[in-house]
Order: sequence, then C-alpha cells, then structure tokens
Amino acid sequence: MEEGCTDHFRTSDNCYISVRPINLVNINQVLEPSSIEGIIKPKFTKIRVQKSEWLNCLHEIEEACGVRWVAFKSNKLSEQRLNDKQRKLFSELRNCHCSGVYASVAKERLIQKETKKCNCRAQLKIECLVKHPLVFVLSFKNEHANHVPGDRATDLCTLPLARKRLAEIKERLTASPSMPARQLRIEILCNIDRYHRLSERKVNYLTFIT
Repeated sequence: MEEGCTDHFRTSDNCYISVRPINLVNINQVLEPSSIEGIIKPKFTKIRVQKSEWLNCLHEIEEACGVRWVAFKSNKLSEQRLNDKQRKLFSELRNCHCSGVYASVAKERLIQKETKKCNCRAQLKIECLVKHPLVFVLSFKNEHANHVPGDRATDLCTLPLARKRLAEIKERLTASPSMPARQLRIEILCNIDRYHRLSERKVNYLTFIT
C-alpha cells in the first residue's frame, strides 16, 4: 500500500485497486469528478465490490459516469464444477457502448441520426475469484477513445434513461393513465432540472410513445 493512502493500493501490474469492497452506500468513495462538470469517473483502475450488490453498483457507476458497458463475453461456473486448476467463479468482459464501427449499407438518407459507434477500445472486466467468493472486481481497461463519456452534445443522447427516471415514468403512468404524454414529460423534465445528475440523459417525447 502506498504511504499515506488508506483507501487503495498498487498491484504488481501497476494498477490501483480499492482496499475494501464497496456497496451502494459507500460507492462514492471510489468515484471522483472528471474533466466534464457534473460527470464522474472511477478513481481506481480496479474496484472491489460486494458480490450481493455488484450489478447494482455497476449500474450506479454507469449512470454517474455517463457510460454504458455492454456484455461481450461471460463465463459463470457452478461450485460443483470447480477443481484445483480453476481460479474464477465468474468472469465477464464488457465493451464501451461506443465500441465497434458502423457502416450503413442503405442508400443515403437526408435524415439519419449519427451512429454512437466510434471504435472506442475501452473495456470493463468483471471477475469473482475462487479464493474471494464474496467479492467482485471491476477492472477498467484502456482509455475511452474518439468520444468523451458524458458529453452533453454528443454522448448522453446515446445512453438509456436512468433507472430512477424510468421508475418515475412508470409510477406516474400507473397512477394517472389518462395524463397527456406532453404534460407528463414537462413535469418530469422539471424534476430532472431540479434534482438530476448532469450525467443523466434527459427525457424526450419518444420515451412516452415507444
């Protein structure tokens, strides 16, 4: 552990990893402000998370950092299949939502939204080791390229709505099914302007008709 540091240490491969497994209560301890106002980024290269809350913590990190990690490869082993050579109970590789490239094969159209795929190489590796079965490790690999996570002009529009906003929409539609979509949209936008994080995508009209 580095001198004067109590929340992280440096591993043999020169990565910084959080000391204690975090949960939703103390997740802010492993996040810090990015270069964009209101956007957060991981403080460490590797973050240790409690197994029971790893997926919720991942969603919270995604929404706070203005990025979405898309599952690419996944491998889960049952305890009955373990042997002395196996080191991992679970492993998964996720790509940034802007990974890959897209080339349209259709004829040129006058109105077509820009693709979010810009060949970003950033990846997230998720592992649970046999020797630490109650801890998941989130390892952030490669820097984001060709886009800026959380950029309000180009990046946030490519992300899904925050879970809180979707739950709010569902709750309001259930309570008042006859409420006009335009009125509901305006009210939710007002609430977002008061309380939302700057890393959240805002609501558009299509949310209410799809």
